[in-house]
Amino acid sequence: MTDTPDSWGWVLASGSLAFCLTFTHQLAPSAVLERYGADPQTTRTMDGQTAHAAIPTGRNHSLLRAGRLGNWAFCFETYGVQGLMPDTLTELSADTETLAVNFAEDATHTFEHWADSRRIESFEPGMPYDAPSPTTPHTFRNLVEQREAATPGQLPILAALEGLSDHIGGHTLTPDTLGGPLLTALLPLRPRASAHTPSTSPAEVRKHLGKFLGTLPPATS
Repeated sequence: MTDTPDSWGWVLASGSLAFCLTFTHQLAPSAVLERYGADPQTTRTMDGQTAHAAIPTGRNHSLLRAGRLGNWAFCFETYGVQGLMPDTLTELSADTETLAVNFAEDATHTFEHWADSRRIESFEPGMPYDAPSPTTPHTFRNLVEQREAATPGQLPILAALEGLSDHIGGHTLTPDTLGGPLLTALLPLRPRASAHTPSTSPAEVRKHLGKFLGTLPPATS
């Protein structure tokens, strides 16, 4: 069943929460975390409160929460943007297909489409662009623009997320799913990605997630 068009509205209601989200076709959540580079010996199934309470106060790790919606495995990443790194997307999309989108109030929103370890399409939702050549795929850009035209005034990032939902069979990631048990890993930030890490601190993330995941305890060192 397809979710309602405004079912991604929680993204805006979350305030300044920053995240990177990937969807990969026909992979298990455990395989997704391994392709991110997480040690399978350290992954655990946790609910949202437990996962975020376990985060150290420093900013040297991404928190990865992986699950499945239909035939697609998702990874919801906070404290980092490893999911937008070309090497990560190369691994994720090997012999399959991956969609990636990031959201942060103080950063550029990006939509990536990869297949078989190759970038197929990359753009910033809502930004003008030169018309691509006839041989350049721009399927998702067209889909997002159609969404924007159908709902005047809608923020481009929501149109992008709705376009993503259309592609993966009408599924939408919800706060209830994020708050439930998901396979979880801490991934050390690689030096080349640290300059692009969203500025949201662990304490700020807890504040904005708290309304969806319940009251989160303070961070522990």
